[in-house]
Amino acid sequence: MSKATLFAKSIQDAHTPAGKLRAVLGQLESQLERATPFDEQETLRVLRLFDEAAALLSTLQATGGDWRSEETRLETTHAKFRRRGRSSLKSLGGAEKFAALRNAHAPASPGWWWQLDALLAADRRVRLRRGGKWALGILTLLLVLGGLYRQFLAPSPELVASVQHQYAAEELLDAGDYTSALHEIELGLQATPDKPDMLIFQGVLYELLEQPAEAAPAYARAAQLLDSHALLLQERARVYLSVQLLPQAQADAQELLALEPRSAIAQLYLGMIAESQGELLAAREHYETASAWADKSEEVEIYVMARVQLANLMRTIPLPAPTKKEGSAP
Repeated sequence: MSKATLFAKSIQDAHTPAGKLRAVLGQLESQLERATPFDEQETLRVLRLFDEAAALLSTLQATGGDWRSEETRLETTHAKFRRRGRSSLKSLGGAEKFAALRNAHAPASPGWWWQLDALLAADRRVRLRRGGKWALGILTLLLVLGGLYRQFLAPSPELVASVQHQYAAEELLDAGDYTSALHEIELGLQATPDKPDMLIFQGVLYELLEQPAEAAPAYARAAQLLDSHALLLQERARVYLSVQLLPQAQADAQELLALEPRSAIAQLYLGMIAESQGELLAAREHYETASAWADKSEEVEIYVMARVQLANLMRTIPLPAPTKKEGSAP
């Protein structure tokens, strides 16, 4: 008898709300241990198990007693489900498909798990805003340094149109509408056909749409314009990270590190990937390495970003202190 069948039987055999809750939690834990993406029926099953667990826990909490163990188990499954949210949405066919699933099956008062698409879109908007603050800071510095913006950096109408299309594409990407996002990028490329970052964005969107053959020419053209395979890897890893294509981001960051063994930004990306995957000790090590290397190479922005990421990690998640080497002073 399979593990899933045993859990299902335990739910049927349970005679108390506490027994039913523990059985449901066991089934959720078993389901979320799987490495492969969920299909529509599996996603629906997890959502309904969350509904059942929430209702049972609410009933038990109303009766009093200590249910902290069950609360912790449920919160852990919530975190696992949210971490794999983007891959789940992708396997379903995007946010529109998830919304259709919600409209067809969600209860009258749905829990947050039925709003996964909106939560992921909000998360990405926060990341984009944070990135925008860095860009704004750099632009402000240039403005202070002698009014150079008007003289050298005044954008052309074509560039303005291109950026507007890119922003529109990012909003559509947040909503899970990859096809419309790709259309906006193509319009932007009509205005600025030799913009490497937009070509890379186009390639990543093709990958999200499972059209790798169309992605390859976009990457090749971007590499030609950048005149550097390392720069292509660096920029593409950043875009992969922004859309949570973690295996692809990791592959590019590792290849970048092989090409440039002291690449601070590759270490920074590897730290972000490890943190997204819940590998917190590895993330800390990558952030520390990134900041040390960036400090030596005087890459101020990367140094600051690595230290900020490290500080946030240490503040949010309690981690054990580094093990002292033998013979070190107490």
